[in-house]
Amino acid sequence: MKTQIMERERILFLVQCDTLEGEQIAPAMDALYAAGAKNVQLLSTITKKGRPGYVFLIDGDEPSADSIEQAILTEIGVTGWHRIAAQHRYVKVSVLCRNVTLVTRLGDFSAEVLYKQSSADPDRVRPEFESCRKARSLLAERGICVSFPLIRQKLIEAFSKEEQPTIVIQ
Repeated sequence: MKTQIMERERILFLVQCDTLEGEQIAPAMDALYAAGAKNVQLLSTITKKGRPGYVFLIDGDEPSADSIEQAILTEIGVTGWHRIAAQHRYVKVSVLCRNVTLVTRLGDFSAEVLYKQSSADPDRVRPEFESCRKARSLLAERGICVSFPLIRQKLIEAFSKEEQPTIVIQ
């Protein structure tokens, strides 16, 4: 069966910058998201002058375009950028919710975990980033340190288990 691919109109901003210092990147990205950016990617580059630089790829839409451009001007500080009409192509994604019990040496804790399932590959289910972060924070509050990759892997394994899956954290 062929997967249905949908699309929506978007705007892609391509911003080249060789004047920002590393500490200025996070506030600039925060401002872009606050202005309505759907996604921001940052690539490291070397400019024609041999200086380190960055290329921002900013995914936006028409309602947020003016706000994003203001953030580009004020936070990134460049005087020119590319604004490219684009079509965002995607497949249907379902969000599934499971309650997972985290079993630890200090007791058992329940966490609600959101998973995404792509219509292109329904057998592959992945936990949402925020669910992984919340489960990890829940454990950290109790003095249990677990790496992000480990908690993500444990949540992936839990999805395929019984209705009320349990994860053992040592």
